[in-house]
Amino acid sequence: MNLKDFWKERERKHLTKIGKYLKYVFNDHFILFAFILFGAIAYLYSEYVKSIQINEPLPLYVLGVFIGLMPFVGNFSTLLQEADKLFLLPIEDDFNPIASRLRRRSFLIPLILLGFTAAMASPMLVAYQVYSFSNWWQLWVLLILLKWINLYAQQILYKSWHQDWTLLYHAALGIVNIILVYLFIFTSIITSISLALVLLISTLFVYQRFFESERWNWEYMITKEESRLTNQLKLINLFTDIPEIKSEAKRNKIFDPLIQSLPKANTSAALHLVSRGFFRNPSYINLYIRLLAIALILILLVPTPWMSLIIGLLFLFMIGFQLIPLANQYEKVKAQAVIPVAQDLIIRETQRLINWLLQAASLFFGIMGLFNTTDYIAAIVNMLIYILFSFLFTSFYIPRRLKKKQK
Repeated sequence: MNLKDFWKERERKHLTKIGKYLKYVFNDHFILFAFILFGAIAYLYSEYVKSIQINEPLPLYVLGVFIGLMPFVGNFSTLLQEADKLFLLPIEDDFNPIASRLRRRSFLIPLILLGFTAAMASPMLVAYQVYSFSNWWQLWVLLILLKWINLYAQQILYKSWHQDWTLLYHAALGIVNIILVYLFIFTSIITSISLALVLLISTLFVYQRFFESERWNWEYMITKEESRLTNQLKLINLFTDIPEIKSEAKRNKIFDPLIQSLPKANTSAALHLVSRGFFRNPSYINLYIRLLAIALILILLVPTPWMSLIIGLLFLFMIGFQLIPLANQYEKVKAQAVIPVAQDLIIRETQRLINWLLQAASLFFGIMGLFNTTDYIAAIVNMLIYILFSFLFTSFYIPRRLKKKQK
C-alpha cells in the first residue's frame, strides 16, 4: 500500500467514526429543534432588516467584522497522528502531493458555510443598497478567495520553523479580511474582489518561491491537528457522549449551597449521587447553562409572547433530552459497587433532578418574558405552561425513554 492509498484509508476511517457520532446527533429531536430554532432566528432577522435605517451604518460595520472573520472557520485538515513524525519523515517528499489534496478537501465544507454566510448577509446588504439579491454570489466569490488565502497561509506555517509568526499571521490576515470586506461593502465590489485575487496569487507565489521546498514541521502540524480534532469532538460531545472526550470531575463550590439545601430527611443517596454528577460534570452543567443562556437571549429578543412560548418549550425539551444520560453515568463506575444503589432508584431520582432543573428554567423563561412585553397576563400564562410542560416531560417522556434505552 502506497502513501496515497494509506491516507485514503485513514480518511475513510475518520469519516466513518464522525458519521457514527453524527447519526446520534442528527436524530428526529435535534432536526426538529434546529428547524424551529432556525425559523425563529430567520423571523427575528427578517423583522430586524425591515427596521433598518440606511443613515445608521453601525450594523454594517459589525456585519463586516463578522463576515471578515468567517474565512478562519475550518482549518487545514491533515489527519496526522503522533506516530507519523517518525514513520513519514523518511518519505517526506511523498507527502507533498497528499498535502495538496488535503488542502482542497479542507475547502469543501467551508465552501458551503461561506455560501450560507453570503446568503444570510445579503438581506442586510440589499437593505443598505450595497447590491441586489441577484448579485449575492459576489460576496461568496470574495469569501472563497479569502478562504484560499487562509489555507495557503496555514500551509506556509506548516513549512515554517518560526512559529512565533502564528499570532502575527492571524492578526494580519484578519485585518486584511475585514478591510477587503469593508471595501466590498462601502466602496467597490470589483476592486475588493480584484485585490483579493491579487493577494491570493501573491500568497501562492510566496509559498512556491520560498516554502515549497522546505521541510514539514511535523511537531507543529500534529499539535494543530490534535487540537482541531479535539475541538471537533467537543462540539459533537455537546449533543452525544464521545468516548474520546474525558470530562474531569470538578467541584464547583458555587453550587454547594444548592446541593446542601436538599432536604436531609427525604433525600436518598441516589439523589445526592446524581445531583453531584450533574453539578461536578462539565458536560452537563455547562450544557445546561449554555442552553439556558441562549434561550433567555432569544426570549428577550422575540417580539411576541407566542414566539417566546414556542422558543421556551423548545429549549425545555432540548435541555431535558440532553440530561437524560445522567441516569446512566454511573453504570460503569466500579466505585459504586462499594455502596450499591439500585438502578431503578437512580432513574427515579434522575427524573426528580431533571424536573427541578426544568422548573428552574421555566421560572427564568417566564421572568425574562415579563421584561419583553406589556401583556403580563400572557407572560404569566407562558410561565404556567412552561411549568406544566416540565412536569409532563419528566413524568411521562423520560420514563418511557429510559425504558426504551434499557431494552
